[in-house]
Amino acid sequence: MINLKSARLDFATRERIISRISKESLTPEGYYFLLVISVVIITLGLFLNSPGVIIGGMIIAPMLNPIITIGAAIITGNEKLLFKALKIVVLSVGVAIAGSLLVNWFLPIHNPTQEMLARTKPTLIDLIVALASGAAGAYAVTVRKGLTSMMGVAVAAAIMPPLAVVGYGASAFRLDIVGGAFLLFLANLIAIVIATVVVFYVLGFNPGRRSDVKQVAKRDLIFTASFFLLISTILGVFLVNTVKEANRMRIIEDELDRFLKPYDNTKVISLDEHKNVTGKVLEITIQSPSTFTQRATDILDKQLEQRLNEDVDLQLLVIPATKLVDE
Repeated sequence: MINLKSARLDFATRERIISRISKESLTPEGYYFLLVISVVIITLGLFLNSPGVIIGGMIIAPMLNPIITIGAAIITGNEKLLFKALKIVVLSVGVAIAGSLLVNWFLPIHNPTQEMLARTKPTLIDLIVALASGAAGAYAVTVRKGLTSMMGVAVAAAIMPPLAVVGYGASAFRLDIVGGAFLLFLANLIAIVIATVVVFYVLGFNPGRRSDVKQVAKRDLIFTASFFLLISTILGVFLVNTVKEANRMRIIEDELDRFLKPYDNTKVISLDEHKNVTGKVLEITIQSPSTFTQRATDILDKQLEQRLNEDVDLQLLVIPATKLVDE
């Protein structure tokens, strides 16, 4: 059984930690310079669809301490420190989005890459990852045994790329991308703060004996927990919908494979579902030397409707293919 009391720090150590992270996060030397460089590198990494470049930008991202300070201020009831840390984070968010927006304006017009799209559909899994990153970051800040830089990367991974994607979405006037990426950012931010509160509580941080400070801490904790539950509920719904959609696409792919099995040298080029004024349209493009009749297409349409238990507006596009043979 884990003994939480053994993890508690003494009063002098706790005060020293609060003083240190306050100075490091609220009077950062070169903070905004590193932030701008980081978001430029991450934005270019997203444009290039390169995880390596994105990680390179996250390594120098300096947002670990301000976010951890928010959690520390909440658990200790330090309202002055909380507002100062929030101000730093809000300004950082504005700088990061503006930096990404400017970089994207100078880049060639392009469609969103997979690295961008991956950060526009947050689910409950993203929240769990951010909780783990926040807990690791909070612990690293307190122990300072060469872990801060590594844990800073973990926190930056949850914070910086979504903000860079928001900048891209704004530059492309894609509100769907802006909304999805910003929701991911908010979810990750609140998860890191919650994880910090829990870690600091385990380590013995508290608002002290003054009743007014306790009231401040209680109020801030209730607000933070309520916001966390709201975000968790939204992402939980998204996760359920994502699983349903994945199962739906699996059924479509299974039926399509079964339908195409008798046709030799036939392959699926694309499978896309979009909405129009009449509803969802399932557009399947295949390449084949065979000829497909309307009757065959109707059979596939009916099979899909039976498996999915819904109406399907199927559009089957066939690209003719000729097989070359030796003379």
